[in-house]
Amino acid sequence: MKVSFVNKLSEKKETLVIISDKKSISKIDGLNKNILNPIKDAITNENFNFKKLDSIKIIGGGKSGYSKIIIIGSGDSSDLSFRDLDIIGGKVTQLNNNSINSIDVLISKNIANDDSILRIGYGAVLATYRFDKYKTKKVKVSLPKAIKIFSKRHQSLSKQFIHKKSVAEGVFLARDLVNEPSNILNPEDYAKRIKTLSSYGLKIEVLNETKMKKLGMDSLLGVGRGSQYDSQLVIMKWEGIKNKKTKPLCFVGKGVCFDSGGISLKPGNKMEEMIGDMGGSAAVVGLMKSLALRKSKANVVGVVGLVENMPDGDDPYLRENFQRNCILRGLKSSSEDDIIIISDLDEIPNPINIGQFHKKMKYAVFKQNHYYYKINLQSTLNPHWHGSRICIKKFLKSPQWLRNL
Repeated sequence: MKVSFVNKLSEKKETLVIISDKKSISKIDGLNKNILNPIKDAITNENFNFKKLDSIKIIGGGKSGYSKIIIIGSGDSSDLSFRDLDIIGGKVTQLNNNSINSIDVLISKNIANDDSILRIGYGAVLATYRFDKYKTKKVKVSLPKAIKIFSKRHQSLSKQFIHKKSVAEGVFLARDLVNEPSNILNPEDYAKRIKTLSSYGLKIEVLNETKMKKLGMDSLLGVGRGSQYDSQLVIMKWEGIKNKKTKPLCFVGKGVCFDSGGISLKPGNKMEEMIGDMGGSAAVVGLMKSLALRKSKANVVGVVGLVENMPDGDDPYLRENFQRNCILRGLKSSSEDDIIIISDLDEIPNPINIGQFHKKMKYAVFKQNHYYYKINLQSTLNPHWHGSRICIKKFLKSPQWLRNL
């Protein structure tokens, strides 16, 4: 679907969309009596008040020549935000789904400044987005052939709209990345997709785990240590200004492709939302594509750390924090109990097997309901601590025995 700006209405009149408030509709450039008469009749009959985002359809526009006229209310123009204008533009597209016609758009003078018109066109483009690549039965949606927005400044608007189309392309890429299931978009696959953006003029550098280890990036590597996929750090550079003295802007995005919670698993009813934990990185990747498409006069660096947070027997948080009398904090159960365990071990042979190491530990301290319980592990007889191969998370869900001490 193409969005363009024109200085005259189509000769072949198919669908007309009018965006206006109640006071301004009769003063819109391009409207004649043949168009206004059926509009006034419909407004009266339907008691249409032009509230923001409200709409009305007039099928068969009488002597207007249009087969369909749609009016979208703008409400009070002083109350319109850019987001509202995006939504209005989206409604222009959505109200004409399953139509192959060209759409003429007229906008009332009180909101017909360049910024507002461009945002309406931008919103119309955004509304064309679909993500249905994995659907077995795809619903076929026919978009309008073209949306033509009337303005006497059509040439200037056409040049400015190149910027908005570039932004929309970046938004579509970000949406695609967020919508991808995490078993497809893992850190390795994500990095490969970003590398393809070099065709737009971006300089792409990918650091693998070996390179990150040399740089001392253990925090990032620790998050992805339980994953079967290698963590990645991707650096994207756009050099729109060749002057080396110009300091670049830098954008950093979090790219956790899936966050299971690691050793403190997320609740089941929220787990499916964790595919979106890389949304920050998707925004940065989309931004970098937009900058390259519009040949931005700026030097910009985008950095995304790509990891997958999964539980594993080699998880560093239990193993490393138990060493050298360290304190392990912040393991939360579904009942919001905190556990602090102090150990005198130099090494934990298997942090998941409580039964293997409890006899070598001095004591444990539990915090529950603002009370602290100190447990002597050398004398406490409890099935959770004696020979039971049980994961830490499951143990934390069953602290009832503490209340009986």
